[in-house]
Amino acid sequence: MITRSAPRGAELPLGFDGASAGVKDIGQVKIWYDVNGMKDLAIVYTDGTETGPYGFGKVPANKVSDTFILAPGEFITNIFVWNNPTAIKALQLVKNTYEVSQRYGDSTDANWPTLWKEGGSALVGMSGSYDANWLTQLQPVWRSDVKANNHRDFELTYINNGNTKQFGQAAGTEFVQDPPSKGMVLCFFIGSCGGYIQSLILAWGPPPE
Repeated sequence: MITRSAPRGAELPLGFDGASAGVKDIGQVKIWYDVNGMKDLAIVYTDGTETGPYGFGKVPANKVSDTFILAPGEFITNIFVWNNPTAIKALQLVKNTYEVSQRYGDSTDANWPTLWKEGGSALVGMSGSYDANWLTQLQPVWRSDVKANNHRDFELTYINNGNTKQFGQAAGTEFVQDPPSKGMVLCFFIGSCGGYIQSLILAWGPPPE
């Protein structure tokens, strides 16, 4: 079964459909981005089928910025997205192995992201809209026939929302953060920096079995 997360970004009609290639295994995700935001993406499936790029990435002179590779048995189960009302600012992808990609796009925005997830289901594609320079909207599409065996449902806590030097400004600055529920353990954390740590997002889940 195919399910879709709530879209983020501009409120526009979708310009491309993440399920257009059918239900297939993803081999890699190609990303076009710069320091201001997400410019384009393409998904390459293991059978060689490719969806995208759509706008910026179709210009031959605009080379791929990075490629996120998935090995056999790996798939994407969680996506962090930063957006404003008109565009997608940044993306960060999480595999079923809990390997986390770099933060693609604007890495200085200290606002909190949305976490897209579907109970451990595998990503099958991305729907969205675009213009000549930017991805203006994105919406993940998930497949329920492939799920992570070790899936843990994350809860997030946030440290220091805001683009300031207050967090970690002095050497040795400490903070204490309790898990959101008793028994949860820290799975991973992500953050933003500008010569200093500006903010942290802590992802908590149940202990591994």
